[in-house]
Amino acid sequence: MEQADLRSWERQCTQDDMPKCRAACPLQMDVRPFLERMAHGDTPGARKVLERHLPLPGVLGRICEHPCETACVRQELGGPLAVGALERVCVSQCAQQTRNLPRPPKSKKVAVIGDGMAGLVAAWDLSRKAYPVDLFYAGERPAEGLIAAFPALTPEALDGELEAMRKSGVTLIRREPDKALFQEVEGYDAVFVDVSCAPGLAPASRDAVDSVTLNVAGGPEHVCFGGWPSPDGTGTPVAWAAEGRRAAMTLERSMTGVSLTASRENEGASATRLHTPLDGLAPLQRLEPEHPGEGYSLEEAKTEAGRCLQCECLICVRECLYMQKYKGYPRVYARQMYNNAAIVKGHHQANTMINSCTLCGQCEVLCPEGFSMADLCLSFREDMVRRGMMPPSAHEFALEDMAAANGPECALSFAGSGADGKAAERCGQVFFPGCQLAGARGEQVLAVYETLRKDLGSVGLLLQCCGVPAQWAGEEKLFAETVEALKSTWESLGRPRVIAACASCCKTLREALPEVSVVSLWEVLDTECPSLSFREEACCGGVPTLSIHDPCSARHDEAWLRSVRSLLSKRGVPFEEPRLSGETTPCCGYGGLTWD
Repeated sequence: MEQADLRSWERQCTQDDMPKCRAACPLQMDVRPFLERMAHGDTPGARKVLERHLPLPGVLGRICEHPCETACVRQELGGPLAVGALERVCVSQCAQQTRNLPRPPKSKKVAVIGDGMAGLVAAWDLSRKAYPVDLFYAGERPAEGLIAAFPALTPEALDGELEAMRKSGVTLIRREPDKALFQEVEGYDAVFVDVSCAPGLAPASRDAVDSVTLNVAGGPEHVCFGGWPSPDGTGTPVAWAAEGRRAAMTLERSMTGVSLTASRENEGASATRLHTPLDGLAPLQRLEPEHPGEGYSLEEAKTEAGRCLQCECLICVRECLYMQKYKGYPRVYARQMYNNAAIVKGHHQANTMINSCTLCGQCEVLCPEGFSMADLCLSFREDMVRRGMMPPSAHEFALEDMAAANGPECALSFAGSGADGKAAERCGQVFFPGCQLAGARGEQVLAVYETLRKDLGSVGLLLQCCGVPAQWAGEEKLFAETVEALKSTWESLGRPRVIAACASCCKTLREALPEVSVVSLWEVLDTECPSLSFREEACCGGVPTLSIHDPCSARHDEAWLRSVRSLLSKRGVPFEEPRLSGETTPCCGYGGLTWD
């Protein structure tokens, strides 16, 4: 498998995609672990999460307009999580938890004109990467406009973040944001203009600024503009902060000579493919604080944060014992199998995992993106068998069983007999019970065969293995040889219709030999065997209710599934559907379910 193929497989699994709350945040704040820590009463841990993702967490934690709440999957199940209120509790109840480690300052120097949210964030991000920053402000004190605009922001909280910026290498300088200042800072290695504080230095229209880089089209790469008000003259702190962060990224790339636009499609608010199953979840109403003016108490915060679903997919893992055993999910398994196959000398530790999947296909049906562990495992089995890197022990018994079923002691090709009782050379249809049913329930096979002959006339009998054990083992050559031998026998019988009793045989024959007409035994019994009778007590309610376990090989065989239920209904046998049946049926672990 090539790297590109691996990445294609990995992209199919959405488990590592961002939850909707994080994807909706322009700063991609990781809400999920924040709420998890708040739910456990770990306020310092929650504060660390904020500090890891948010610039000026003591400020944004108080004034963010929390767009994450509009994307919360709890919307219809009691209301979205009160993320904004919980962040305010966290930053007001818990002091700063992390400190910026001192770093040797870089030789490049940055100027930021304006102390609005965008300017502060640009200075914050660049100073955290050891760039010396001169931040110019025009008021009596830095960022006084934020205090005036947002009552929830206290001077003490702002001063704490400004002090942290000073320690990181930001110099706060009081200057009017005029053209003279702009000319002075042109000599800096990077310049950012916060439009909310210096509208006279910005282009006449926001459309003149590239939405990705925040550079003026055709202008210098080392100058960015951000912090624009919305068309209605307002703005939001998190949107301004996101523009400050985007500008900081552009300016750093400009100073280091890296492409300004490459691989930036996932910055800011973005789409996510993560699926969170909500089936069976009961609504849980959003908790309102007892004293609204004071916000949540710590106990109330724990209760409200506990409503978080900790969004994840894992739909397939919840239903598959195989995936539960190996404690991962498809994206992880794809990488592990790829690394395992790359080993030239040494122990291939993932061999057992690769061989343990029953290839039932349930995961592909359950997965919203159609990820097939069966296809993935089988492709690696085949690849490693081709290269002589897969020991035969995992499927040795099944292959020996297949060889025995196709050997002279077990294999049989019989075209049936005519009205005169003489053996026929060719037949119009042949009963193919499959090796497991024939080996385990010989008398039952003969009884079914007699019923088919009684109702259908001349019917042949073909005792042979369809070859699927070789396919399961990744033995492509052996599988092709087995199928070719079966085709030759079928042709010698006159190319008859095949009546297959085993779901695995049915599926295998249809896929490997599309020229063969294959019908399930259940369809024939349901629609073509009028002599078929059931025990009398079944029609009189004398049998218990049955639970139908569909064979996983027949999950896409609508005729098979329908005929089984029709047979029971016509004879008055009560039955019930389990939680997962039909297309979503789980694997019983016994191949085509012929034992049952």
